[in-house]
Amino acid sequence: MKPIYVALLAIISVLLNLNACSDKEVIILNEQKKSTDSLLQNIDILEVELRPISNVLILNGKVNFESENIVEIFPIFGGNVTEVRVELGDYVNKGDILAIIKSSGVADLKKEEIEANANYMIAKRNYNMIKDMSESGLASEKDLIEAQAELENSNAQLNKIKEVFSIYNIRDNSEYVIKAPISGFIVDKKISREMLLRDDNNSEIFVISKLDNIWILADVYERDINKVKVGNNVEISVPAYPDMKFNTTIDRIYNVLASESNTLTIRMKLENYNYLLKPGMFTKVVVQCDTGKDMFPTIVENALIFDKNKYFVIVANGNDFEIREVEPFNIDKYISINKGLNVGEKVVVKNVLVIYNAMKDK
Repeated sequence: MKPIYVALLAIISVLLNLNACSDKEVIILNEQKKSTDSLLQNIDILEVELRPISNVLILNGKVNFESENIVEIFPIFGGNVTEVRVELGDYVNKGDILAIIKSSGVADLKKEEIEANANYMIAKRNYNMIKDMSESGLASEKDLIEAQAELENSNAQLNKIKEVFSIYNIRDNSEYVIKAPISGFIVDKKISREMLLRDDNNSEIFVISKLDNIWILADVYERDINKVKVGNNVEISVPAYPDMKFNTTIDRIYNVLASESNTLTIRMKLENYNYLLKPGMFTKVVVQCDTGKDMFPTIVENALIFDKNKYFVIVANGNDFEIREVEPFNIDKYISINKGLNVGEKVVVKNVLVIYNAMKDK
């Protein structure tokens, strides 16, 4: 056993290079002793408990879009972008105008509409004429059927073009409008004002996602695949909100290993309250795997010290403290100890490193 007073005061004396105890140095030493007493009042000690082994898997994850709530928008024609009304990250409502594009393709379509309308008018006039002739016995029933079929075909062609105009929001002046098909956030934007879009462009110009619900995807190494199951409880945390925990479960396991990393991907769904989580954020994923039946001495994670490839704890016995090497089964919120601690012993869980560093140098 090593008294904590002796350990800390020894460090103080080395730092001050005490060769003699002058009045000034005694005052400093007394002040440092008061600091030591204050430190002792600010340590927490917990008793080692007997618990089932904590079987927890800690993974790195990432926030992703929920694919069911994401829409990619492509241009129907190439052309010149005359107006862009949204920026990346903007929230849009269904039907909002995102951009306006002037295109020769629209002019060609407008020409087709004029031709289709002319063909319909001719077919309609021809049908009416043959119908009158048929009623007078001057045209056969076959001629009437053919005229009616021609009228129906020309009408269908005209309606098809009008539907295209409606779906793609085609205007006069060779312009068409890009509108939001759903409400959500602009999560990708690849056009800007005065940009020229090629006719063979096959890339999306906008991507909209609702973000009300998001996915967390995490990779599991091959050795740990047997530990994860659909329904396992999961705790998610992100650096942006260190004091917040997001609880969910494993929703899906993708049963195909990634060729490069040889890992398996698991998926968790989360309701994205207040849109706190942003796609692309890195996450810490703590998976609660099935708990074993064996019981072991257990400490909290704050009590464990890792130094020179070994694990230690500070064991407290009254005012005496001892550094003791231990062998943990796992590294988690609750750590099961295989060797080095007994149930009922007490360990320091606050200001552990301060005490450890003072004692190991003694």
